Amino acid sequence: MYAIMGASGHVGNLIAKNLIQKGEKVRCIGRSEERMKDLIDLGCEPWIGDAHDAVFLTDCFKDCDAIFCMIPPDYGSKNVRQDYNDFGQAICEAIEKSGCRKVVNLSSVGAEEDWATGPVKGLYDQEQRLDKLNKVDVIHLRASYFLENLFSTVETIKSEGVVATPIREDVQFYSVATQDIADRATSYLLGHDFEGHTHKYLLGAKETNLQDITKQFGNAIGKPDLRYVQWGYDEAKISMMEQGLSEDFADNMIEFSKAANDGFLIQHAKEEKNEECFTQTTPEQWAQKYIKPLVK
Repeated sequence: MYAIMGASGHVGNLIAKNLIQKGEKVRCIGRSEERMKDLIDLGCEPWIGDAHDAVFLTDCFKDCDAIFCMIPPDYGSKNVRQDYNDFGQAICEAIEKSGCRKVVNLSSVGAEEDWATGPVKGLYDQEQRLDKLNKVDVIHLRASYFLENLFSTVETIKSEGVVATPIREDVQFYSVATQDIADRATSYLLGHDFEGHTHKYLLGAKETNLQDITKQFGNAIGKPDLRYVQWGYDEAKISMMEQGLSEDFADNMIEFSKAANDGFLIQHAKEEKNEECFTQTTPEQWAQKYIKPLVK
């Protein structure tokens, strides 16, 4: 039996499907049964509740061979770091009380130190918290920037022919598909081949930058003239809030972008990277599959 947090989100949903397809029993944790209908139809055991509730999570984690845990973002949060810590404390308490001894934790590049990295600061806190658990083996998957984050650029691609974010086009950058994260996480959950408290970077197909990613997107969607535009921080914050983010979450994302532009996010990843850090899906392959149908 496996417990999967965030089962209605990009990564958790894909991990659950991987496990179900392999014949495993899966407890899927989410806020809404409707948002997990695809997994329920496949035969998962749905656990609908509040991930702030340590008692609820403890019951879910009991008798599980391994747990995939993550902190689900609340884009309406008025205090992002506090919310991350509230979730994180409940998760750690539940793991400790459940008796489960194998945990795969979704983290991020930049979570190595308490830098000004926006929401990643909450993931730093969670790594520190999980690493204090005794007799629990934990592996932190420090993923790079999700390619799925670039879904937010679909409207500017359609209306203006540009990919736009607050990150500089020439800054060294990594981007990874959530399917690749899910596949690696599934392997760790099934293999149990980690001990103590450790971490692995998941960086995508190669080191690149947003200028090159935009070029790959253009090739994939039949728009060779697709351009990259760096938004100003104020302009980006306004756009985020118009899309429904709270002011604090938008401020955190701007802080994240500044950290990326200053090279903080990938500093340790560059020092530690090896072949195991890289995954298969290129930005061009991802855009061909996901962005092209949306911009036609």
